[in-house]
Amino acid sequence: DDNRYGILFMNAIYYIHADQVVSTAPADRTTDTQLAAEVPVLMYHFFYSEAEGGSRVDGNYVETGELEEQLAYIKDNGFTACTMRELQYWMEQRAQLPYHTIAITIDDADPSVHQYAMPIFVKYGINATNFVICGWQPAEMPYELWEMRENGMELQSHGFLTHTGGCSGMGHGGILLCMDHAAGVEDTIRSFDYVDGGFVYCYPFGDINENAESIVRDGGAKLAFTTEGGRIHPGMDPLALPRVRVTGG
Repeated sequence: DDNRYGILFMNAIYYIHADQVVSTAPADRTTDTQLAAEVPVLMYHFFYSEAEGGSRVDGNYVETGELEEQLAYIKDNGFTACTMRELQYWMEQRAQLPYHTIAITIDDADPSVHQYAMPIFVKYGINATNFVICGWQPAEMPYELWEMRENGMELQSHGFLTHTGGCSGMGHGGILLCMDHAAGVEDTIRSFDYVDGGFVYCYPFGDINENAESIVRDGGAKLAFTTEGGRIHPGMDPLALPRVRVTGG
């Protein structure tokens, strides 16, 4: 929109003015199967190790052996786990993604992510996005979160103090459903500031309505995820995106 080309290089976008471009050529799109028409965004929550005496509490708990099998499959079968910025640009039709593209998200930033999941993600060189309940964390971001970020796991927002009830009779009762707009926007901005430049939001409890969506939009969200099932594609509402729940067992 300002006569520049955006070039993705080394996981950063560089802009080149059109006057500096000698020529362009169409991208190689000989078959539609080369590019992604839709992307499944996987949703994890908690992890445990049977070898260390852990057991499954409910379907949100994935055992380390299960996770390793899943990430090995992703790696061995040529899938690309994209970043949230790549996903945003694809949703906005500013970029293309390979056919075998997925995204991986983990809700709540539970300590089990750092203890059990991070080493496996590092082992296979696969990135994921942690949705952090920012107000439940120390005022100064703990080392564990920084370490996960340094090892290729993004930090995005799961709200600051909005992961709580308060709207009885609506969805799961998440307070964002009936929260004052200005207070909700302030909470969203605080959460994005906490993760240092956040732009992706995960609705607490998966609750979403017009009020919640307007809050995260005005708080600066470019993408926002629910817990509804499904795959995402350009043209969908970017602030009401579905995911594919990964159930332990």
